[in-house]
Amino acid sequence: MSVITYTDLQRFMNREFDSGQRTAATTIISSLERELSAYINRPISAVQVVDEPHRLSVNQRQIFLRKAPVIEVTAFSVGLDGEEVAQDIDDFYVY
Repeated sequence: MSVITYTDLQRFMNREFDSGQRTAATTIISSLERELSAYINRPISAVQVVDEPHRLSVNQRQIFLRKAPVIEVTAFSVGLDGEEVAQDIDDFYVY
């Protein structure tokens, strides 16, 4: 999902695009968003991350996820591979 769409661009430019212009605008916007995302090394639209491993210290309660912003954490486990134990996410601070 794009941060902006061709309809946002139409509104900004105060004009209507024909079919070819809509396609071109969509292609340009998605290319710019990919370049920006690569430049800042972060996604700029929503992404789903599954199984992001972290090494925690004993009694560590802060977890800094690699992708931001964090919308929701649905599950959290601690342990060695194959020996994970589900945890209550409310016991941790997720950043």
